[in-house]
Amino acid sequence: MDRKNLKLLVVDDEDLFLDTLRKILEKYGYEPDISGSGEEAVEKIQQNRYDVILTDLKMPGASGMDVLKAARKRDSDTQVIVISAHRNAGNILEAMRLGAIDFLKKPIDAPSILPGIIDSAAEKRLLKVENRELLKHLANRTSELEEALDTIKQQQRELVHSERLKVLGTMSAGMAHEINNPLAFISTNIQTLEKYLKRVDEILESSGIDKKEIIKIRQNLDGILQGIRNGVTRVSQISMALRTFARRDQGDVQEASLNDCVENALSILSPRLRNISVEKMLSDNVGSISANGQNLVHTIMNFIQNSCDALEHVEDPAIEVKTELAAGNKVLVITDNGEGIPEDERDKIFEPFFTTKPIGKGTGLGLSIALGVIEESGGKIEYDTECGRGTSVTVRWTAE
Repeated sequence: MDRKNLKLLVVDDEDLFLDTLRKILEKYGYEPDISGSGEEAVEKIQQNRYDVILTDLKMPGASGMDVLKAARKRDSDTQVIVISAHRNAGNILEAMRLGAIDFLKKPIDAPSILPGIIDSAAEKRLLKVENRELLKHLANRTSELEEALDTIKQQQRELVHSERLKVLGTMSAGMAHEINNPLAFISTNIQTLEKYLKRVDEILESSGIDKKEIIKIRQNLDGILQGIRNGVTRVSQISMALRTFARRDQGDVQEASLNDCVENALSILSPRLRNISVEKMLSDNVGSISANGQNLVHTIMNFIQNSCDALEHVEDPAIEVKTELAAGNKVLVITDNGEGIPEDERDKIFEPFFTTKPIGKGTGLGLSIALGVIEESGGKIEYDTECGRGTSVTVRWTAE
């Protein structure tokens, strides 16, 4: 214990006792600050921080209780020892309630006990300060560990999702290959069947059979053939989507103008947007994205097509497409006033094969592919949706 640097205040209204106590403390290596009244002590406490205070309880004017209250208000770590010639249990208990740690009776018959009491008080103060700092440090470290744990959990979820997508990609490639073989066979047989039907028509025409019956049979056959064609077309679309999902990382990466990609997507979809109010707000300084331009156009088309689907039953359908440079990011925002996404479906929209569209209309791979394209280009997707109010999709890329 470095007694010389200990900030010690001694308070008593009896000059002789105060001077005696000062000399005793100096003998043991302390350099106490002295106050001959409670008022003077309170003023000193307001101007300085003390480690330990020894104060008389009964003094005219400001009492030892006032000194104790001022000390606790100035610094709750200050250790206060009260001194009194009267063993008034009520006063002592009140002093302890206000924060005093010990009581000494005047006169002090054994001055040699003072260093032990004062040093113990100083160590108690030091422990309080260190404990508080330790708790603060512990709270900070706990917060950091909780954040790290949350990050790890998120990374684990992303890793699991990534591994699932890899497996799905491999499966999709195999499925697409397996589907293409019978598709080619069916397509070839349709062409052959059409040739045979044409020959059958010629034979029937020359056979004298009732033409009405021929027409009826022919119409039925045409309907069957058209159904087969539609089925082949639909399976081909699914196969193409599976191949895209499996090979979405292929293609040249180059600087693709974000505004040009938006314009191309809108141009391709112009027939579908004919009855929808489309507002473009494209910033001139948004620049380009390091990505496969064709994949980026298809991704933007996918977002816009989803908006179109959500607007089918809306009276005044509208889509807003916006690009901007904001807060160090290149930003694309596509907003519609459609039906919105139900709350129980929002966590699933990027899952492969999940779709809310009617059977035969969606493959459930569009947003999974879009997510992959955006992430591979260094972007992040956010969305905000409300049932009956519409959906806003925001894509952000860090501007270099």
